[in-house]
Order: sequence, then C-alpha cells, then structure tokens
Amino acid sequence: MPSYGARSVLGVFIFSDRGELLDFEPFDAGEAAQKITATELTPEERRLKKRFPDAVFEPVEEFPSPGGEFLRGNMEALLERIGISRQEYNLRLRRVAFEVTRDRLKRALEKRDLLIKQAVLALEELEEALNVLSSRLKEWYLIHFPEAEQEDAAGIAELIHRYGRREALPGYEELAERSTGAELTDDDIAMLRCFAGELCRLLELREELERYLDELMSSLAPNVRHLVGARIGAKLIALAGSVEKLASMPGSRIQVLGAEKALFRHLRGRGKPPKHGVIFQYPAIKAAPKWQRGKIARALAAKLAIAARVDAFGGGLREELKQRFEARVGEIKRTPRRKRRRRRR
Repeated sequence: MPSYGARSVLGVFIFSDRGELLDFEPFDAGEAAQKITATELTPEERRLKKRFPDAVFEPVEEFPSPGGEFLRGNMEALLERIGISRQEYNLRLRRVAFEVTRDRLKRALEKRDLLIKQAVLALEELEEALNVLSSRLKEWYLIHFPEAEQEDAAGIAELIHRYGRREALPGYEELAERSTGAELTDDDIAMLRCFAGELCRLLELREELERYLDELMSSLAPNVRHLVGARIGAKLIALAGSVEKLASMPGSRIQVLGAEKALFRHLRGRGKPPKHGVIFQYPAIKAAPKWQRGKIARALAAKLAIAARVDAFGGGLREELKQRFEARVGEIKRTPRRKRRRRRR
C-alpha cells in the first residue's frame, strides 16, 4: 500500500494509507521557509523516499492530498508524538509565514522593478528616435520654407501636420509671400503632413510614457522619485537592477552609477576617478560650478542610499530627506572656494 508525505513548517511527515505516522524528518528552523515552498523534493523528502520507495510526495499541492489531510486532522497528536509544544509550533508557524510573505513580496517587487527599467529605456530610445525624425522632417520642410530655420524641430511637426503649405502657417504670412523655397505639389505636401502626423503621435506617446514612468516610481520608489525625480531615479534603478539592489549599495557606488567606463579607465591608471554618473543630470549638480559638483554629488548619493533603503523596506515617504539635501546644497554654495597652493618646483 502507498504511503503519503506532507510538508509542515516543522518538517516532512510520512503517513500510511490509514493515517498512521510512519516517520518524520525535521527542517532546520532557518531553512523552513525555503523548503516548505520548494517546487522540487527537499533533501528530507529524498531521504524518506529511500526508506519508503512507495511514498507519494507532492511538492506543490494544488488540491488537498491524503498526507496533507492526515497532517491537518491530527496536528495535536502529531506535535505530542514528536515532542514539540503547541506554543513552539505557533511561533515557528508565524515566523515561517512572515518569511514566505516577505519573499513573495520581494519577488513581486523585483518584477515591477523590471517595468521601471523597460519604461525608462523605452523612453530614452523614443527620444533618440524623435530627435532624428524631427531633424529629418525640418530639413525636408526647409526645402519648401527655408525661412522657418529658427523654428524648433519638434515644434514644427504640429504646424506642418495641421497646416501643410507655408502660406497657411499662422504668423508666417509675410515671410511665406517672399520665401525663396521651392513650390511643392499636393502629393509632396500630403507626404510631409503624413510624416508630421506620425511624429506628433510619437510625441504624445512620449508624454504617456513619462506619465506611466512617474506613476511606477510613485508606487515603487516614492522616496527616490521625490529626491531626484522619476527619470533620474528610474535610470538609477535600471542600472542597479532593482530597488533592493540599489538599496544595498553605498552612497559612493550610487554616486558613480552610469560612469563605469570612466571608473574602469581610472582603475587602469588612464584617467581621473569620476565624480558622478547619472546623477550629474540632476539640476543642482549640473548647474553648479565644477569645484562644487563633487560635494553636491556626494551629498545627493548619500541621501539616495537612504531613500532607496526606505523604499525597499516599505518605510513610507520621507520628505525630510530632500529638505536635508537642499539644506546641505545651500551650505556648499555658501562655502568659499579654497585657493590651491602652487607647488614649488
């Protein structure tokens, strides 16, 4: 007759077809959470399988199994049989349940982190394409209306899509009358308007992506977003791999994320160490004098390390992180620059 195995937070039980306990292999307390959710046979189950070749094990139970029913229906007697008190069992059950929940939340969060990475990469690639296509459209249209040279490459797309010919552009009537551009056929104008229309739709898609990325960052990394904005925060998470991986990094590592090539060059003795990576795009660093950028970058990276840890472990929004950073930036800006002493030859 077959025997049946059943997992518990305490270990693996083997029952006969009549529900009698045949054997028991305990789990190590520190590994119970991983073993109880394992999709394959655990070492304990393999040992029992050698002793009971006909034993039936179901690592992932979708439906109640005979072993599971025997286990749940006789818990008090089983605890007494293996010498474990009900209080000790409840403590183990609570601890394992907490660890399993935390592990599942962690995996779910990491999957959402992948959405941030893909969204920010898509946004960057879309912007690169928009820059190329906008420039191409402008160069194409300048054949017809070279006087529009000063118009923004992306902004001119909507004008072309809506009005087409130079004579129809609002505000350009006088220039259009004395334009030196070539006359275009209706087919030429139709193609330009079609091209401009597609470009306008891509511009709308960029806005949608920006909103989507902002919402993702608000839900997954609100402190990082509040500190540096959705775009820079998403780039940092994409480079680190996840919010949790970013949280495990020291500020000094976060400071140079995105500057790996310069860092490796320095390590090979071919250049100076980088002072900042992606965070250089933050306005307070980018607009600062060169001699202040390193200090501001260090201050921002230190606050980002704290923000990422709060986000990774669910600490809620901490607005004071940005306030403290801004106060530190004020101190740096008020500090006069020290004059370097010239080395005597």
